[in-house]
Amino acid sequence: MKRFSRLQYAAKTLKATGPVITKYQAFRSGTATYNATSQARQGTVKIGIRAFGVLAATPAAATIYASGVTGRANAQITANGLTALTLGHRDIDTANTPSAGFNSAKLIVAVVNNASTTTPVSQITGLEYKKAATESYTIPFGATDADAATEGQYEAFQRLAGQVAGVAPATGISRRVSFRPEAFRLR
Repeated sequence: MKRFSRLQYAAKTLKATGPVITKYQAFRSGTATYNATSQARQGTVKIGIRAFGVLAATPAAATIYASGVTGRANAQITANGLTALTLGHRDIDTANTPSAGFNSAKLIVAVVNNASTTTPVSQITGLEYKKAATESYTIPFGATDADAATEGQYEAFQRLAGQVAGVAPATGISRRVSFRPEAFRLR
């Protein structure tokens, strides 16, 4: 647990005590209760994604894999400078599209409102911390027909991150973009 490494060090090595250490130890042991909140997903939109490395200019149906994007993230695609075409989203026939074992590459866009910070109290340690209002959206992407032979996952991520960076930010708003590669897993 890298996030709490200093508390772990204080508790184990230094044998420190106090209310912060006590709350942390209750969290580690699983006896503490706390509330985690998240945004509503607003349903799932089924899409087709072409895996990277499939070199055919016009892919056969068997090379298009089923994936999904939350309705919440789907509604933010154009607001973040992206399109279904640049993301490689395709219409799919869900009855005939394989998806078992395939996890598409993901673009994670975090929209941070630096002008709106709060100081909540940690439910784990009881200490205050600063938190900027952040909305994040996980958007799957795949190979596009135009760049199938030359563009790998990371190159596609760089292209898409450039498109997100090209969106003129509102005052106090910044965007962070990260990447999760696609994976095929045996079931």
